[in-house]
Amino acid sequence: MHLRDVTIHASEGLAEKYKDGFVGKFARDVECVNVLFLKLIDRKMTTDGTKKLALMFTDNPDDLNERHHLDPEQPDVLIFNWLFPFADYVGAAESDKKRLIFTALCDCATYLARQYQWETQPLDEARVQAELQHYECSGYVKPSWISPDSKWRVKVYYDFGLEFLEFYACLFRNRSKTELNRQYLGKVVPVQGCNRVGKSHGKWLSSTQFEMISPSFFRKQWVCDFSEAIIEHS
Repeated sequence: MHLRDVTIHASEGLAEKYKDGFVGKFARDVECVNVLFLKLIDRKMTTDGTKKLALMFTDNPDDLNERHHLDPEQPDVLIFNWLFPFADYVGAAESDKKRLIFTALCDCATYLARQYQWETQPLDEARVQAELQHYECSGYVKPSWISPDSKWRVKVYYDFGLEFLEFYACLFRNRSKTELNRQYLGKVVPVQGCNRVGKSHGKWLSSTQFEMISPSFFRKQWVCDFSEAIIEHS
């Protein structure tokens, strides 16, 4: 079995120390890092029956007294508590926040891998790659859509930040790798567990119009028109 999912939330006790909905916002902030982490270890990290990590980040060492156990109703889910430097996180820039989350996630997963005798090399490689790409979570989603006349193809590009998941429709000639035109579709607020960018749904409405439905809890719908770009490149 491979590790396929991760969720992270902050300890509820932090709500007294950090106000204005910090705990709920942190649950949204971590989503871009979770998606990046899972992308980098996809089908690489073999576990002994564990497919999901459910992590609680805390700054209280007392929370670590009984910090890991398997969910009795979901034996393939490993629940674990881990120390996180929230004092450093609160005032950090976005890039540093991503680095802090990714580093803590990798450190925690490596600790668990050693405890349960899982392979750690995929985690080492993910750590190096994440640093090389500055912890940015972006790229084209796997599905693409061919126009009704089979001359054009649309790929959807995503850019996943701490506060928003943004989407762009990108026009290509069919069977070409050269992007001809990019149009902004829209953005959604991350919702934990509901940001599977690979599950985007799109379709051509006509020979020039493309529609996308966001892969999120709110299922937003966007339409763009490539008329000018198609005329320019025909």
